[in-house]
Amino acid sequence: MVYVWREKKLLFLAASATGSTAFIQHLIRLGVGEYLPKEDIHDGKKILIPRKHSTLDQLRSGGLWEAEFSTYTKSVGIRNPFSFHVAIYNRNRTRRMATANRKDSWIDKMPLVDKERYIRNLRKNASQSFEEFLKDQLESKTPTELQAPFHREIDVFLHQENLNTDARLLFDRIGADFSGEIARFNVTNKKSGSADYRSYYTPEMVDLVYEKHRPFFQRFPEYSFDGLAV
Repeated sequence: MVYVWREKKLLFLAASATGSTAFIQHLIRLGVGEYLPKEDIHDGKKILIPRKHSTLDQLRSGGLWEAEFSTYTKSVGIRNPFSFHVAIYNRNRTRRMATANRKDSWIDKMPLVDKERYIRNLRKNASQSFEEFLKDQLESKTPTELQAPFHREIDVFLHQENLNTDARLLFDRIGADFSGEIARFNVTNKKSGSADYRSYYTPEMVDLVYEKHRPFFQRFPEYSFDGLAV
């Protein structure tokens, strides 16, 4: 989704698993802003512009771009790729699998082709170990910047690991008062008995992530396997 706060000229993009929904929920609690688009836009067969996780390019291609947006501050959430892959793996196996079986879920509302493909991938992920999942996601891919389509034309990045501090800096930039704290939202449970995401990885898997997300680590050198250097 893109969340627009017109009064303060802010466009915020919600990249998956980066704390973006938590930030948007904070804006909603403040009573500011609106979603753009308000609902998925599709042609009856597939989603063209998702309400959730849409990019600036998708707004343009869908005719939702307004000339004034070029003057807005643009922001998006980012996250350590090592932590990101663990979060997606666990989310697919737990909350998303449960959601896929509910008739009132957002997955059930997807166009049939999108829904069938999404559920197939969820079921495949559910049968995989984390190593199998990671290799399936990365091994055959050329090195790329994780979530690169969300990073174009961005003025302010909100690090998921430093969300409240970064959000305060963003509010200062747009001339808004930051009140309260951003509450955790839809946080996927960690692996039972593990200290953190690092316990999922072997040295070979660490090397794979560094190799396949090399452009990300070059652009955001504050990140490493050990987290965010702040």
